[in-house]
Amino acid sequence: MISKTRIKDIKALHQPKFRQIYNKFIAEGDKVCMELLKKPKYKIDQILITSGNEAKYEKYLKDSTVETEIISPREMEQISLLKTPSDIFCCSKSWKKMRIFC
Repeated sequence: MISKTRIKDIKALHQPKFRQIYNKFIAEGDKVCMELLKKPKYKIDQILITSGNEAKYEKYLKDSTVETEIISPREMEQISLLKTPSDIFCCSKSWKKMRIFC
């Protein structure tokens, strides 16, 4: 279960102002999240997966050290920008700031 404070923090990232303040961005959906996991230049802070879909992403997450949390479909609806929420959601560090250090 994800806390109300965490939901509020994630929803704040929907606005460009807060993405700049926290130097983070969000990614939703299979294709985008899998690309982030494949590319080592992106620092993923957290991966949220809806319950019942853990096996679907197991092969991508087995070598990952990223914190993965299982949440309910209702919680995914609360944090998602999409009409029909995806099964996976990633919070990641912004690439622009990281480019300086790479």
